[in-house]
Amino acid sequence: MSKLEQLARRRETLIIRCGGQRERLAESYAQLANSLRWASLAKGFLQQIKEHPVALIGPAATIIAGPGKFRRIGKALSLGWSIFRAVRTNRRR
Repeated sequence: MSKLEQLARRRETLIIRCGGQRERLAESYAQLANSLRWASLAKGFLQQIKEHPVALIGPAATIIAGPGKFRRIGKALSLGWSIFRAVRTNRRR
């Protein structure tokens, strides 16, 4: 076997191996992209809230002053927030 034939076989082997690696890399990328999709959505949601905090007023008002269950949830959240702030203030002293 000549050197040229050896190089040609080596080249073919490397091309086949490269194709397999590309396929595995594409599969890994697809899995990673799927895993990070939720993180990306959450990040976008938080950025929107940061840019438009007024959008939280409606849901907050519904929870705090709304009917029945929402009012109870609002009161519980308000109480929890007050306790959290009191504990945090006492820890800083």
